[in-house]
Amino acid sequence: MKKLLAVVLLFSASNVHANWIMERFDLNEDGAIEKREITLSGCTVRAGTFEHADKNNNGVLSGKEVRDATAYLFNKRRCPEMKNIRG
Repeated sequence: MKKLLAVVLLFSASNVHANWIMERFDLNEDGAIEKREITLSGCTVRAGTFEHADKNNNGVLSGKEVRDATAYLFNKRRCPEMKNIRG
């Protein structure tokens, strides 16, 4: 039972983190993050990084793709300024 609880809490924590990133970077609020939205927020996207994160090659990142790419796409080195351009 404790293992199940730990798994549920871990999954919930990663979803909360992905939701925070979606709220922060999904500027047009369409439920996906475009490369342009990341750069408008003050982040640097190295060549091929966004494309690597976009596993289904549809040009946007879904919640799962965001979770999987957090370590290398949404870190402090890539997003030092964290501009808030929403107002």
